[in-house]
Amino acid sequence: MAKGLDLTDTPAFLLLLAANLMARPFADTLGRKHDLTLAEWRCMMVLASKPGLANIDVAEASGVDVMTASRALRRLARHGRLERRLDPADKRRMVGTLTQKGLQLYRTIAVSAEQRLEMLLTDLSARDRAELSRYLRAIIGRLR
Repeated sequence: MAKGLDLTDTPAFLLLLAANLMARPFADTLGRKHDLTLAEWRCMMVLASKPGLANIDVAEASGVDVMTASRALRRLARHGRLERRLDPADKRRMVGTLTQKGLQLYRTIAVSAEQRLEMLLTDLSARDRAELSRYLRAIIGRLR
């Protein structure tokens, strides 16, 4: 291999690898069990903390493209997990809020997600976890 071309130990590669490895079990377990895609789950996480966002805002907050977010939100609505209504501030926009069914599913999956995250970060001290979160927020801020 040519010198300087091995990118497998760079932060960018490691972040992508970690994200993919973290996402893989979701589709195989929780996603299949609850008939939920990873994009839908990401949208649910955003709307659970910030109800009433428009599609474009959900897309931005979750890091998925607008079309993927729109499809995910439509599917959530079709399954009774999301209520969509006109934005009172702008009648041209639709905003979404998780329904009781959606919130219940969110809470169920969130417990499993927190347990998995705890298992993944078990070797990190509280200080290391805080530093990791700070670094990730800084990277995300630069990417946006």
